Amino acid sequence: MTKVVFKNSEWTVYENRMVHHAGYSYEIYGNYAEKRGDGPLWDWVLQLGEKNWFKPKEFAEAFGAALNHHGIKLDAGLMLSFYKLGQDEIKERAFKQAQKDLGYDPEKGIDLFKDYPQIDKETKRRLGE
Repeated sequence: MTKVVFKNSEWTVYENRMVHHAGYSYEIYGNYAEKRGDGPLWDWVLQLGEKNWFKPKEFAEAFGAALNHHGIKLDAGLMLSFYKLGQDEIKERAFKQAQKDLGYDPEKGIDLFKDYPQIDKETKRRLGE
């Protein structure tokens, strides 16, 4: 068994691999620092970010520990990759919060005129109410 380098609620980082708590195991070798296409974004980071079980914050902690252990420095491309991943999560959270703030129930939907009585008569007329 190899030495544990880092552990959080989602990931355990060993000297030679990262293991997600659900059992997904990724070998740590040179390809995790490859760039996507000809741009600065890190391909492996973005690939993991497409998984439905992926949590950016926990992964960033673990991946940072793995890079640090192997003496690989963070670069702007990696930071942009994490920003891109977090951006999607931020958008989703903002959308869900807006739904909650508006009292939206996906099962029921919104009755525009009942739930928003401030809509003026002209708007109702244009919308065919």
